[in-house]
Amino acid sequence: MQRVLVKLALLCSLLATGCGIDPAKVASHELYADDGAHVTAPRTLTFAVVGNTFKADEGKQKDGDSTTAVGPRLVEDLAAQLRHERLSFLVLMGDSVPSSTLRDWAAFDAAMRNLLKGSTEPETPRMRLPVLPVAGEREFRTDRFLKGFGAAFPGVGAEIGYNRVAAWYAFDARVRDATWRFLVLDSNKTALGPRWKEQLYWIPRAVGTGEYDHLVVFMHHPLLSLVPDEQTPNLDGAPAELLEIVEDSIGLMKLRAVFFGDPGTSELFLVGGRFGTMHVTAGGGGGRLEDLQRWGHVRAAGVEATQLEPIFDTTLQSVFSDRARSQDFPDVIIDAAQARGSYEGFPGMYDRRYFPLYGYWWVEIQGHEMTLVFRLYNPADGSFADVYRVSHTEQDGWSQGS
Repeated sequence: MQRVLVKLALLCSLLATGCGIDPAKVASHELYADDGAHVTAPRTLTFAVVGNTFKADEGKQKDGDSTTAVGPRLVEDLAAQLRHERLSFLVLMGDSVPSSTLRDWAAFDAAMRNLLKGSTEPETPRMRLPVLPVAGEREFRTDRFLKGFGAAFPGVGAEIGYNRVAAWYAFDARVRDATWRFLVLDSNKTALGPRWKEQLYWIPRAVGTGEYDHLVVFMHHPLLSLVPDEQTPNLDGAPAELLEIVEDSIGLMKLRAVFFGDPGTSELFLVGGRFGTMHVTAGGGGGRLEDLQRWGHVRAAGVEATQLEPIFDTTLQSVFSDRARSQDFPDVIIDAAQARGSYEGFPGMYDRRYFPLYGYWWVEIQGHEMTLVFRLYNPADGSFADVYRVSHTEQDGWSQGS
């Protein structure tokens, strides 16, 4: 028995996992706002959204995990944008670490120290950002009580007592003459266990009261996704359950956009027409790499047929064609993406090996107007470029070129 206990203690020590992760040894990072905060923003509130920023371990790489340099390149690009723009904060959509160990949180801090404000000093004096963190499934790995997540982002989450960490919270930002409420939810239903019901009880109180004009929601798992994997959309029914409670608790037309981060790609769906809600997948941070269909079924969400937002898809087709010519893509890859030749009649599909939809979303809010910009990564030279822009106004709803 004693030998078993010794082996267990050694295993916990080696893994630095949830059986004994020491929060005091996890470097902290500054939040943009905690639960219940009221922020007076500049005339323009600008933030970036990205998920899957972890870097896969070469020796433990799983199918779809990437070990490319996109992670460091992304941090460099965001840092460059910060020097030229009034970027207020960075939203991390979960899966920022492979798992919640001391080693993984230390690697996260090392990768982000020059970008995020925190307890670790940057390599050289520079501007740094506060963060808005979302819990992904990897933050729960070996750490079901989110001790590492809570230590990395002190003060995160609504108060739920008993020295526990909650990954759901809300705050308001006043931008010119409009008040925007930001709602961060935890879609890890199975991992939360009994805490899931606590979150469901909290949501109506978080969004059903108070004066605000527009609502933006962040959660890790998407309701809709065209990644060819049946497990990707509406996992455990959690996204649908969360959004149903949100929509039942708010005023008509208040929900402006919902951001997700689980799939290793970037997607855009317009739900409810021009004056509806934009669903944004911001999972292209570099930790995972997945194919993406251009249209198809999402039966897990009760949707028989859907497609990427048409102008977004048209834009991607144009970029894909340019890269196919300049980088000499094989004909079979081009045919699959354009649904032609032997692929005619099948959903068009972007192959992750040739056209990875890595990148991040840039969001600007001016008064009642919201603008989304997709900044796409080019693996040929490591650069990022703005390739798509869409705006929402109260008069015109969602439209391109605003």
